[in-house]
Amino acid sequence: MRRADRLFQIVQLIRGRRLTTAAFLAQRLEVSERTVYRDVADHKLRLQYSDAQGQPSARTVRPLGCFYWGKVWTLVAWCEVRQAFRSFRMDRMAEVQGVDGAGGTFRDEPGKTLADFLRSVLHSEGHAQSLLYFE
Repeated sequence: MRRADRLFQIVQLIRGRRLTTAAFLAQRLEVSERTVYRDVADHKLRLQYSDAQGQPSARTVRPLGCFYWGKVWTLVAWCEVRQAFRSFRMDRMAEVQGVDGAGGTFRDEPGKTLADFLRSVLHSEGHAQSLLYFE
């Protein structure tokens, strides 16, 4: 299975379950847990995405975490187009591809980590609204 196909499958499998482990993903994808961890750690992705009005866009993101909101799974990521944190509904993703090569991986940078995102949500006014903002 191509890496891009595997990344898309990882998103689909996460989306379909409340809790997912690397062991479960590895078993379903018929790869090692190490491969799953490596795929998730590399997690720059190119998304073909539709917003709430159905307008398509292409985004390159740094995935930070997946969150379940009762009926909807979201991917919280640093969006390189917007240069800001964004939440992307997984059910609006038409295509997910890994970005190959040296530009496809990223290191944690101050201001662009999951901890930074959570801190910004907790310190902003109306934090529940900002957490549920979908691109």
